[in-house]
Amino acid sequence: MFLSMEGMLRSPAAMCRVPTPLRNPDGFHSAVYPIVGGPRPLGYTGRGAAPFAGRPIGVPSRSWGEEMTARKLFVLVSCAVFVLAAVTPASAFMADFFEDEASGNAVYEAMVISPEALYDPAMNKTFVAYQGFGLDPYVAEYDHTASRWTTPVAAGDNPQTSDPHGAPAILVDKQGYIHVFYGAHGNELFHSRSTNPSSAASWTSMGTVRWSDGGGPYPIKATYPQPFVSSDGTMTLFYRSGDYGPGSWVSMTSFDSGVTWTQPFEVVRADADNWWYVDFDQDTSDTIHAAAVWKDYIVGGGRTDPSARYGLYYLTSRPATTTWWSITGTTTAVRDKAEMDAKARIEQAGASTRTNQVVVHRSDSATAAGILYLAENGGPGSYQWRFTRWSSGNATWSAPANIAATDQFFDAADFEVSADGTVTAYLTTGGFADENALPNEYALRGGDITRWTSTDASAVSWASLGTLKASPGPWARYNDPQIVTGNGPARVLFCEWDNDFTNYIHKVFLWGPGGFIQREMVPESERIGGTSRAKTSALVSARAFPSGCTTVVIAFQGDYPDALCAVPLAHAYRAPILLVASNTVDSEVRTEIGRLRASKAVLVGGTSVITAANSTAIKGMLTGSSTKVTRISGSDRWGTSAAIAKELRKVRGARDTAILASGHSFADALAVSPYAARKGYPVLLTARDFLPSAIRSQIASIAPAKVMIIGGQAAVGATVVASVEAVGPGTERIAGANRFETSAKVNDYAFDRGLSMERFVLCSGIDFPDALTGGVLAARFNGPVELVWPSYIPTETATQLKARKAGVLDWFVLGGPAAVMPAVETSAAYILYH
Repeated sequence: MFLSMEGMLRSPAAMCRVPTPLRNPDGFHSAVYPIVGGPRPLGYTGRGAAPFAGRPIGVPSRSWGEEMTARKLFVLVSCAVFVLAAVTPASAFMADFFEDEASGNAVYEAMVISPEALYDPAMNKTFVAYQGFGLDPYVAEYDHTASRWTTPVAAGDNPQTSDPHGAPAILVDKQGYIHVFYGAHGNELFHSRSTNPSSAASWTSMGTVRWSDGGGPYPIKATYPQPFVSSDGTMTLFYRSGDYGPGSWVSMTSFDSGVTWTQPFEVVRADADNWWYVDFDQDTSDTIHAAAVWKDYIVGGGRTDPSARYGLYYLTSRPATTTWWSITGTTTAVRDKAEMDAKARIEQAGASTRTNQVVVHRSDSATAAGILYLAENGGPGSYQWRFTRWSSGNATWSAPANIAATDQFFDAADFEVSADGTVTAYLTTGGFADENALPNEYALRGGDITRWTSTDASAVSWASLGTLKASPGPWARYNDPQIVTGNGPARVLFCEWDNDFTNYIHKVFLWGPGGFIQREMVPESERIGGTSRAKTSALVSARAFPSGCTTVVIAFQGDYPDALCAVPLAHAYRAPILLVASNTVDSEVRTEIGRLRASKAVLVGGTSVITAANSTAIKGMLTGSSTKVTRISGSDRWGTSAAIAKELRKVRGARDTAILASGHSFADALAVSPYAARKGYPVLLTARDFLPSAIRSQIASIAPAKVMIIGGQAAVGATVVASVEAVGPGTERIAGANRFETSAKVNDYAFDRGLSMERFVLCSGIDFPDALTGGVLAARFNGPVELVWPSYIPTETATQLKARKAGVLDWFVLGGPAAVMPAVETSAAYILYH
C-alpha cells in the first residue's frame, strides 16, 4: 500500500510518507519503505497541517516546474517518512500545546500585532493565528462544544522569509469570514480570507493590501497590523507605515469586507528622529483607544539601541473618522512629537522613563481605560510591570501601580477587563537565561507566563493568581501572551521562545480557566538520506534551517574529526554543517548554500582537506554584496580541534566545562556533540595514550573547571586523564562497556541537564558518513543522538528508547537503507509505540 505523491510530500526535505507498520499474524510489525523525492509543497507544512492552496486575485497558480524553482522550495531530495496515522493509543498523547512546529515570533507582542486569537460566540469556537512552519501564517480552530481541535491550516504563503516579524493578525467580519493580515515588516502586507464563514478549513488569498481613491490600486509598505471591525461591518486596519515616513502609524478603512481600502490616514506622525510604537483597542461602543511609547532615534541612540523608548501616551477616536482626542476631550491635529507631548502624554509615567510593551484596553463606554506597560526600574536587567487607569472623577490617570518585576525589556504582556471592572493581566516574568543565546541581555528574553488580577476601581492593588507556564530551565522559556478577544472559554494565547528567529520548533499554547486547551499529538518519523554523504548533509541542512541562515560551516566529507568538533561552533553560529570534497562541491550542497542565502562560510580544516581553489568557489556561492569566507584550522586534527574551541569561546563566551573524546573513533564525539553544542562546551580530541600538545595548550587557555572524558580506557587512557589533571581542571568520565552504552550514558547525563527526547536522531554507530551532521540536527532540536547497528538496535539503545518514549514528537533516521536498514526503523517504531 502506497500513498499518492501529494500525500507523501511533507517536510522541507521533501520526505515521503510511509504507512504505519502493519501487524503480521505472528504479532510483529512490517512495512513498505519507498524512497520518493519531491519539493516542499508551497506554503507547507507543520505537523498534520494542510498547505495553503489560495492564490492572489488575478494571479494564476504556478506550474509544477515553477514550484520546483520557487524561492521557498527546497532541493529535490530522497528520503522516507513514517505516517503514523493508525498507531496504537499508547503512541499518541495529549499535549498542553496545540502546535509544536511554529517559527520566528510565533505569537507576537500584543503591543503591536493583535489580535492573534478571538472567540466566535455564535459557533462557540476559538480561532488562533500564529506564524507556523516556514514563517507562513497558520490558523487553527478549537470547537468548545465538541472539545476538538481542527488541523491547523496555512492561511497564506509568506514570501518574506528573511524577516521573522510577520506574525499574523486575525479578524472575523460581520458575515463570519475570517481574515488574516501577515508578512509585513516594512514591506507589502498580505491578506487572506477564509473561503467559508466561521471555518478556518480553507483560504482564499486577497493579495496584498492596496488602497484606491478612484485610481490605483496603490500598494502599501506596512509593519505591525492591527485590524478591527465595527458594529456596522466597517473594517479598520491600523499599521506602522513605510510610506508616510518611517515610524508613522496610519489607518485604512474597508466597507466591503476587505476587498477595497480607503487612502491611509496618518494617526501618529513620525520623522527621522522620532518613531512610535502604538497599541490600538476597540471597545463595545466601537470607540478606538490608542496607547503609545516614543522611540528616540537621536538622544537615546535609538538607531543602535532598540530600548530607547520613553514615556506613555493616550488617544481616542471613533471608527472611520479622522478626529482624535486626548482623554480630556482635547482635539488633536498633526499628532507629531510636539503635539503628543502637549496633549496626549501621561505625566505619571515619567517622560524620561524607558517604557515598552504598552497595551490599552477598555471593555465598554462605562468602564475606564487602563494601560499596562513595562518600565525600567533602576537600569538594564531590572524592569517593572505597571498599570495606570483613568479616573473620570479625578480627571487624571492613577499613579502607576507596580504589579511584578521582570528582567528583560522585551518580555511581553496583555490584559483584559471584565464587565464588573476586574482587570486580569498575563505577564512574562523572570525565568532562566537562554543557554543558547549569545552572551548579551537578550538571553533573558522570555520566562514564565504569570497571571495577576486587580478588583479595585483604580487597579492599584494586585494579587497573583499563579503561574500558567514556568520556564523549566535555561533550555526553554515562554513569551508574548495575547488575550483571546471575546468572552470565551479560552483566555490567553502564548508561545515558546528560544531567541532564535530561524528555528521552527516553537510550541504554541492556548489556556483557559479550566487549564490548557490540549491537542492530541502523534509521533512522526522521517528518514533523511541522500545518495552520498554530501547530499545527506544538504538534506539535514534543509530540515534544520527551512527559512535560511546567514552562515554555513563547511567540513571535509572524507573524515570525521573536523566536522564533529565543529558541531558546537555551528550551533553557536546557528548554521548547518555542509560536507564537501577536497576540490569540489556537490551540486546539492551548492544548491543548498544558495537556498539558505548565506553570506558567510566558515571552513574547518586546512588546505590539505579543503583546497584554496575550493574555498574561492564556495565564496562564489554565497549571497549578498559583502560575502566572506574564513578558515579555522591547525596543522593536524588536534590543532584544528583546538582552533575550533578557541573560536567557540569567542562566539559563546567562557564555559566551565570542556569535552575530551577520542580522535581515532567517531562514535563518542558524535554522541556527546548535541549536549556540548547546547551548553557551548568545546569538543576536544585526543590520542588514546597521550594528550596532544595543541589540546593541552587549549585546555590551559580556556581554563575550564572540569573536563568531561567521553569513553572508556580503550578510547581515552589513564595517561591522558592524568595529563589533563596536571594542567589544572578536574575530570569526570562517562563510559560504558561499548560505544552504544557510552552513548546511552551520555544521553542520560544530558537528559538530567535539559536535553529532551521530544525529538531525537537515530543513526549508525558503526560508520560515520551519514551520521556526521546528526549532532547539528539533534542540537537544533535540543535532542540526543541514538546510535544503532545498521541492521538492528542494540540493547543499550533500545532500553533508553523504551524508558524515554513518553512525549516523543519526531525522530529522524539519518542515511539511506544501507546505513540504517528499514528493519531498524520498524523496531524503533515498535519500541516507541507499544
